Amino acid sequence: MKKNAVNIIVFVVTILLIIGTVAIIALNVPKYAHTDDIILKVTKLLKINLDEIDTQIVEEKLVNYPVIFDKKKTIEIKVLEGEDPHYVEIDGYTLVLNSNYPKFNKAKKGIVKNQDDITDIVVKVIKNYKESDITRTKVCNDIVREIHDYLGTDIVVRVSLTDYKHK
Repeated sequence: MKKNAVNIIVFVVTILLIIGTVAIIALNVPKYAHTDDIILKVTKLLKINLDEIDTQIVEEKLVNYPVIFDKKKTIEIKVLEGEDPHYVEIDGYTLVLNSNYPKFNKAKKGIVKNQDDITDIVVKVIKNYKESDITRTKVCNDIVREIHDYLGTDIVVRVSLTDYKHK
């Protein structure tokens, strides 16, 4: 008899939880169903034209910004105990910039002004790799991420390392 009472109580509580969940969902879904309408109202109030903001990456609109070193840079990468030293050699790097970026000219001037710091970022990222982990793709992706953090902008789409040699 006690088992039947416990089963009935569990069944009733389960039904109440299901009804409560359905009620919460039914009350909250309409609030979020018209998000586009809310965004349009806010943009009208703030007088923002979303059509003018064009930061899409179009291959034809990419601009290369090459940096060539006076002589090859030989960068030592991390070495584990008992391993011989390993190096990466590069002649320079090329930043691929998105010319659709708002305030492109101002951002490019910032890159030109901070070219030495960006070169230091390239070297630092390469130095942080171990022999077992280093690949050209990983290095380039990490360099882009670090440059985004440094500049506070995502104008740099890609980085390519000139005459990359891993020894």
